[in-house]
Amino acid sequence: DRTLAPVLAKTVTAANHTFLWQDILKTDTAEVSRRYFEDEPFYLVGNLPYNITSDIIERLCRDADRMTGAALMVQKEAADRLCAGSGAKNYRASSVLAQYFFDILPAFKVPADCFYPAPHIESAVILLDPHFPRPLPKDREKAFGSFVKAAFSARRKKLTHLAPSLGMTKEAFSEKCRAAGVSPDARCETLSPVRFAALFLILKEK
Repeated sequence: DRTLAPVLAKTVTAANHTFLWQDILKTDTAEVSRRYFEDEPFYLVGNLPYNITSDIIERLCRDADRMTGAALMVQKEAADRLCAGSGAKNYRASSVLAQYFFDILPAFKVPADCFYPAPHIESAVILLDPHFPRPLPKDREKAFGSFVKAAFSARRKKLTHLAPSLGMTKEAFSEKCRAAGVSPDARCETLSPVRFAALFLILKEK
């Protein structure tokens, strides 16, 4: 937000920083890492624009290997969703994917009166700690994301609703589920990220 430039010029006077006026969704983080951090992993701190929180979190998942962690301020509702465990009412595809890449912990709430003008929502800071190693090969993680989103497109249905889209009969799909230690009668909202990954591996094995 370039409107902050004159404010930051007055308030941040130390020499140990560099301002990059860029859109995080379009920034080449590999180049930033190479140029400013000598390709060493970096820690990210951010107050995210709430209307694109999901897009930024998805982007950070792709950059997890370049990070040592993150501290992010988001809308409290988004924080609750990202931290939600399997079976929780607000457990979503975004919860699964974020938790596949990171341990996510709530740090503290930020009340509306901390902002000017005060918004009509509460905020919260969450901490992200990258998982290493992860269950899936890196080149399978994009497809895994698509699989999880497809599963949650009908979150109240049994997992067997995915069989036709995978070119499988319900019987064959159910057999794969049982091999992964998952009941074919389960609903996606009951599966942890690790269990989702195990199911994905078996369903996609050649």
